[in-house]
Amino acid sequence: MEIRGIVRRITGAGAVVAATAAMLLGGVSGAATANTGAGEVTAAVTYLNIKHASARTCLDSNAAGAVYTRVCESGNRNQQWDNSTLGKFKNVATGRCLASTGSAVLTLGACSDTRTNWTTTSGSPKYIKNVNYGICAHNNGGNGEAVGPAACASATRWSTLAAA
Repeated sequence: MEIRGIVRRITGAGAVVAATAAMLLGGVSGAATANTGAGEVTAAVTYLNIKHASARTCLDSNAAGAVYTRVCESGNRNQQWDNSTLGKFKNVATGRCLASTGSAVLTLGACSDTRTNWTTTSGSPKYIKNVNYGICAHNNGGNGEAVGPAACASATRWSTLAAA
């Protein structure tokens, strides 16, 4: 009986560690669950704010699909991003993903579109690079300023933090 209790505690601790690791590595949204055999362990996880590394404004969007920076507002779902799918930044308010056409400005698009595939450099702040076009998300961080593409070496760096 005592061994069974120890096994349950170890299994439950493993699930908590796995959920915490997923949160730290991926910025996962919603709630992560793990079946331990002794019941489910649920760990609440959060959405991301993507902040301009210098100006500290947040990546924002609207229903029309425009992407811009704006003063960060706690609870603003247009400034919250779900990164639970590797390489995608899905806007919580619109359900659409950050996209690039390689020129002009970044927009929101269908998450199934390959133009919504991104990578980031390690560390923080980081570059956010579009896989198809090899360009990075860039702007000066001004309130309401559109985000466009730039060569990664000269582009804006961004911080990804748990959404406020």
